[in-house]
Amino acid sequence: MDEVDEIEIAYTFKREFWGLGLASEIATALTDIGLTQLELPSLIGLVFVGHAASRRVLEKANYALEKSTIHRGEDVVIYRIRR
Repeated sequence: MDEVDEIEIAYTFKREFWGLGLASEIATALTDIGLTQLELPSLIGLVFVGHAASRRVLEKANYALEKSTIHRGEDVVIYRIRR
């Protein structure tokens, strides 16, 4: 596999599946795979500023708020976790 400096995780659910803990399970599983199995140095999560639940998912998975920025014309925050 080519060397990767970082990887971003992403997920989207229909509203009917919100609040079931699916995002937290996915974030935790992908984080474990990225940091332990793939031995990536870090992972990032990109969240729209107003999506408090998505921000909480990353915080529960031990990601730290890194910065606010604009991505594709939208206000977002970037969270990161390091190995």
